[in-house]
Amino acid sequence: MDKWAWAAYPPTYRAREIALLADWLLAGESGSIIGLAGSGKSNLLGFLGHWPEALQSYWRDRPFKLLLVQVDLNDLPGNDLASLYRLILRSLYESRRGLATFEPALVTAVETLYRKVEDKPDSFAAQSALREALFLFQEKKLRLVLMLDPFRLLLPDG
Repeated sequence: MDKWAWAAYPPTYRAREIALLADWLLAGESGSIIGLAGSGKSNLLGFLGHWPEALQSYWRDRPFKLLLVQVDLNDLPGNDLASLYRLILRSLYESRRGLATFEPALVTAVETLYRKVEDKPDSFAAQSALREALFLFQEKKLRLVLMLDPFRLLLPDG
């Protein structure tokens, strides 16, 4: 679904849940969204991934740089760490438009790191590239939120 498909959702879409997520993110917390199949978990994450501005109204007095990156685990090519690390790097690379609004120089750095390992099965190389990207985000004081969906695919019985 592209950004314009998400335009059909009103700005108040799932306002209560978004307020809770905004509190989590402001506090620097991790969290999980759990619910029955079909309850709208993926839609909520997709909405936030395409309209991160929905969170900004909750942070008017505390602006900070936040990049939401949706990691679609349905695209995970294998059940190994190298595949997961490469998928996260690819998701960062695919979020370059949002990243460019905060730190244009990071776009090139993330692309370079992703291209370095995109076809390599070595989990250490992929992990090292991802770690380097995370250090760059930290250096630029850019908060990164990885939205892993559906998370159950990472579980042993997923």
